[in-house]
Amino acid sequence: MKFYTYCFGILTLLLPLFSTAQDQRGFKPVDVNIDGTLTTLYTGSFALLIGVSDYDYWPDLPGVLDDLNEVENVLEEHGFQVKKIINPDDNQLQGAYEDFIDAYGMDVNNRLLIYFAGHGHTIKSSYGDEMGYIVPKNAPLPTKDQRGFMKDALSMQQMEVWAKGIQSKHALFMFDACFSGSLFALSRAVPEVISYKTTQHVRQFITSGAADEEVPDISIYRKQFVDALRSDIADGNGDHFLTGTELGEFIQSTVVNYSRNGQHPQYGKIRHPSLDKGDFVFILKSYELSGNTPVSTNNQNRNIEVDQTSLANFGAVEITSQLEGDLYLDSKKIQYLTPNTVTVLRNLPPGKHYLKITGNENWETAVDVKANETISLYAKSKTSLKADNKWILVDGGSFKMGSDDGEANEKPVHRVRVSDFDMKQHEVSNAEFADFLNLYGSDKVKMGKYEGELLAIGHETGLKKTSDGWAPQPGFEQNPVINVSWYGANEYCKYINGRLPTEAEWEYAAKGGKTMRGNGNTYSGSDMAGEVAWYYDNANNRTNRIMTKNPNQLDIYDMSGNVWEWCSDYYDDNYYNNSPGNNPQGPQSGIYKVMRGGSWSFKKDFSTTTYRNKTHPGSTYYDVGFRCVREAGK
Repeated sequence: MKFYTYCFGILTLLLPLFSTAQDQRGFKPVDVNIDGTLTTLYTGSFALLIGVSDYDYWPDLPGVLDDLNEVENVLEEHGFQVKKIINPDDNQLQGAYEDFIDAYGMDVNNRLLIYFAGHGHTIKSSYGDEMGYIVPKNAPLPTKDQRGFMKDALSMQQMEVWAKGIQSKHALFMFDACFSGSLFALSRAVPEVISYKTTQHVRQFITSGAADEEVPDISIYRKQFVDALRSDIADGNGDHFLTGTELGEFIQSTVVNYSRNGQHPQYGKIRHPSLDKGDFVFILKSYELSGNTPVSTNNQNRNIEVDQTSLANFGAVEITSQLEGDLYLDSKKIQYLTPNTVTVLRNLPPGKHYLKITGNENWETAVDVKANETISLYAKSKTSLKADNKWILVDGGSFKMGSDDGEANEKPVHRVRVSDFDMKQHEVSNAEFADFLNLYGSDKVKMGKYEGELLAIGHETGLKKTSDGWAPQPGFEQNPVINVSWYGANEYCKYINGRLPTEAEWEYAAKGGKTMRGNGNTYSGSDMAGEVAWYYDNANNRTNRIMTKNPNQLDIYDMSGNVWEWCSDYYDDNYYNNSPGNNPQGPQSGIYKVMRGGSWSFKKDFSTTTYRNKTHPGSTYYDVGFRCVREAGK
């Protein structure tokens, strides 16, 4: 019997969890030569293979298992750490993808390849739009239970959000199923040599068929993909590299031919101005020679022999750049930099070297390179803090503060009125706080009653100190800042003409302000913690990128979970017994400051809108951050 997958119009990414510590060991960085300089393109290579062959209600696809084995073998030959997920149900499908992105999609220098084989389906809405779905093992047939199908299957809309949330520069999504191409722009660009443009961010897609076509269970698509990676047949410009663009063009032309015009693969890049510039890169095995590094410089292609015994005679410079522009080393242009990326210049002779970045904002420095050492630099912006963390107006009003069902310090429930105020949409990020520290020019309070108090310390998922300032840890730029004292949070808010929220303002906003019904949701925006919060059971033992869960009714994110948030108030167990009813400011004095919202390292019960916590204002923790407020319209 001949089996077929069904057509769909969707961006499909399904991913499993790796063991980070084990899987990173033994990785060989992918180095290429760009304009004469050895550049690390990737420091890690991860592939997720998803296959559904045994369906509960849809026709089975036995050929999927053999296809995935073949793809696994060829990717391992190319240095990928490969994980297969077979026959996932709806919960396993979604959880595996989120776990994978959390573990590896936040590292800028990783490359991710996601390969899906299974059924897909498209549903046309009553208003004419089409929505594609990935079909997990347990999804019912839409012809018999459309509501149940839409509940269990994963939609194209959700997949697009996840794809844009990946921070890694390069991600390639391959679908052995038909696809309408609605998420990406078709591209038949002439293959280019490896250049600075290659290193920029990209999300690329290659499907095995266009909409309304059937894809055979014995896959022509898979065979062409494997052949392309094991030979030079798809290397369009003969430069010893296979890019995503070249691979897409090759698969399209060969599959159309071998299917006798029955399949028309689609390929291209996502329609997003910041995610369509780069190109995924494979180094072809047929050109990899022992001790050699493939090279592309302008239109000349050659191999450079690297004498491993001489590496100890050279040094390196690691540049974390907040700027965008051309990077120069000793007056020679090296490559183009995109913001918040890390570039390592290796094999530099010891001695003085001069670095410069030219763009909308210029930066230059001199560095003294030493043999067998790597010097870390941070090319920071000297302009004002970025305003991408926008202010949300919170209309004032009256509400019941506290909870009859909570801890003793949440009682009694009492009515409080707060005035209008603006609140930041998300917690302050590592990138934002690093900018502040560099502009502020000190890691201690400069003046005032708190002069000399420590603002923040570094952490492996937070900030790092470089030789010329502070920088976010690579891959964690958009995670909430941590290890910030109350003094650091207070000083930051003052710097942007704001302040820390009072405990009453924080709870009022968390409950949705004037939109709240009754005493508001249990968590900020929902009665289901998993919809709005990162907490102990789902956070993968660290902070998660801001704005990846649903917002609350005011379009404010992460008020439940991710990190505890400092408030301006001193803490008192019994404050609710005598709190004023109008804009309460907390006790006049105390030892501790209030924290609200729970965090990734606590159970969900601590992430409610009413739970109260406390700690010393000089303390720094790996799960404590903050957000700012200001007077409305200031």
